[in-house]
Amino acid sequence: MIGTLRDSSPAKLLRMALLRTSPEDASADCLGATHFWSPFHDTAAFRHAIPLAMKTSGNEAVSLLQIFSSRETGQTDIRPVYFEKSSSGWLWTPLPRAGVMNEFKSWIETETGTWSEKWQDTLLSAVTVLDKNFLPPSQEEARSCVEAWLTAVRQGDLEKALSLSARFSAPKSTVTTLRNTGYEILAARRNREPASIRGIYQGHFWTAAGVITVLDKKPSHPLYAVVKTTAGPRILIETDLIASGNRSREYLNKEALGLVAKSAGTEAAADLRSLLDRYQSEIASGFDAPVPSK
Repeated sequence: MIGTLRDSSPAKLLRMALLRTSPEDASADCLGATHFWSPFHDTAAFRHAIPLAMKTSGNEAVSLLQIFSSRETGQTDIRPVYFEKSSSGWLWTPLPRAGVMNEFKSWIETETGTWSEKWQDTLLSAVTVLDKNFLPPSQEEARSCVEAWLTAVRQGDLEKALSLSARFSAPKSTVTTLRNTGYEILAARRNREPASIRGIYQGHFWTAAGVITVLDKKPSHPLYAVVKTTAGPRILIETDLIASGNRSREYLNKEALGLVAKSAGTEAAADLRSLLDRYQSEIASGFDAPVPSK
């Protein structure tokens, strides 16, 4: 069911729904399903359903979903979705019967309270938390990691993108990692052409991938830091760096590198700065590499 929420139409989702027999009721069920599907295609925010818990009772069941939003990454938005078992198997009921909702009411209240405190930790469990040892992966490893991450972002696969990510141990890193990943997925949805890697730069602490994206014929050149971990190469998505001669962007780059210095040390931050400068220099000199078609 969750996978169908990313589809460009609710057709597959409706095939998983139990529609009532009368035309009026069936129409109401279809409308309810469409209303549930529609927010996942909002152009102003990326949303993703995260399964938390499920309970069955005879031929009825309920599942709790946390609706993640790039607009408010830390907000708890846990919603119950109901199912009934039919001759065709378990089907989703967009407009459940009052009796079914009452049966699961107590369980929903208890589980919602429990999951409100831990859904973020569960979602971020696949993200590697960095220690104080920062080593650069090979250029081939970094390229493979970033390519896989870009594919996951393009597909709107939040969990896969996070599994290829690393973060610092600072408390704010959790929110920043979720927020930046959500923004990246939203931006990829808006771009007609997929992002492409323009260059790989290896330093003493990091290996970084210079990427080009084009939105409304305007190119952008983000730089993604990749670090070696025990789980393999991982992308540090919380560090938001873009190669640009723009003064405002340069201020934001300095702010981002300042946060790197606090968590990884001044030498690691300076190393990443040097990789950004290399990418910026090559862009300014008209570095010739494949870019997305216009």
